[in-house]
Amino acid sequence: MTNSNGIGGIGGGGLTVNNATQNQAALFFGHNWQITEKLNLDYGVRYESMHQKGSVRPNVANPQSSNPAYGGTDGDPLTVYDNADGAAGAPLPFNKTIHTFSYSAGLNYTINNQFSIYGRYSEGNKAPDLGVYFGANTAFANSTLNPQAQKIDQAEMGVKIREKNLTLFVTPFYSVLSHVPNVQTFTLADGVTSYSPPVLYEKVRTYGLELEANFNITQNFSVKGVGTLQNSKAANYRVWIANQPGAQDDAIMDYSGNRADNSPRLMLNVTPSYNVGKFFSFITWSYLGAREANVANAFQLPGFSQFNLGAGYDLTKKLQLSANINNLLNKYGVMSWSRPGTFLTSLDREGYTKSMYEADAKANTPYATIAIPPRAYFLTLTYKF
Repeated sequence: MTNSNGIGGIGGGGLTVNNATQNQAALFFGHNWQITEKLNLDYGVRYESMHQKGSVRPNVANPQSSNPAYGGTDGDPLTVYDNADGAAGAPLPFNKTIHTFSYSAGLNYTINNQFSIYGRYSEGNKAPDLGVYFGANTAFANSTLNPQAQKIDQAEMGVKIREKNLTLFVTPFYSVLSHVPNVQTFTLADGVTSYSPPVLYEKVRTYGLELEANFNITQNFSVKGVGTLQNSKAANYRVWIANQPGAQDDAIMDYSGNRADNSPRLMLNVTPSYNVGKFFSFITWSYLGAREANVANAFQLPGFSQFNLGAGYDLTKKLQLSANINNLLNKYGVMSWSRPGTFLTSLDREGYTKSMYEADAKANTPYATIAIPPRAYFLTLTYKF
């Protein structure tokens, strides 16, 4: 099965060779202007130039690699370590420069010591990362490569309330995330060689409300809470569906109007704490609501709670002893997943439709998930010089 060194596979169907040089230059300016005693304006701008030059040299798999009778370099199909091989294809060069401009401005008006209001508008732009360029690994995708700067527009306004025992922040917000690159990976008809179809660019719209409060119930006991309610939709979202291996029947599916993936409607974080003298303690309850697994809304990742516990004691002014237990109840909270199938197939979560999920669920087909870390204990001794 393996070679003399115990290796079960060398290179597979070949490896795509990527190389690039990135040059980045940026200018930024920020200023805080106290217009009056009660009115403050802070603002900033940033200009950036990002140049990417390089090439993608896609692998070309040996067409015999998918033939069970092919024995590789030693002619023996039972020694599987060399049964798949490939060669580097012709280089596909790219040479692109992206210019971006971002800005943010916020006004804060203090009515009195207990009450203030504020508003902010921001537009941020980010040049695409190398994944967009390296994903153009076919002649067609390379010739049509048109990288776009990722853009986010966000507006928020809020109220700050400070009473004797209570601090409260109420912040409604609205954001639009656009020009989000969606790089997908499929397999050619040989079943070995991978390729990426042309990049599609997506837009997601979100509005919501964030609440943050800190309530001092007694001199020693307080409760801090943060909560977010939000509604996130795929305003313009298209994905490639691979269908059969090979690019000949690839099709675009439009999921615009569906709920955005990985965006729970509700997130909560509540921390009661008790401090007396040199002793301190807290317990944090966190809740992450159910989320759509992908923009196809094939199924939902379940919501879950997590508890973290901590306590400590100041032995001296410089020496502190503390103990923490994270994920106290050892909850298996699902954070991510991959679809059933081969390695390359599992990477294409956006192409996994609801009908595919229902068929796999009916057949009890397993799929992988990624969870939060299990219960962990920490004992820490801290010395401050």
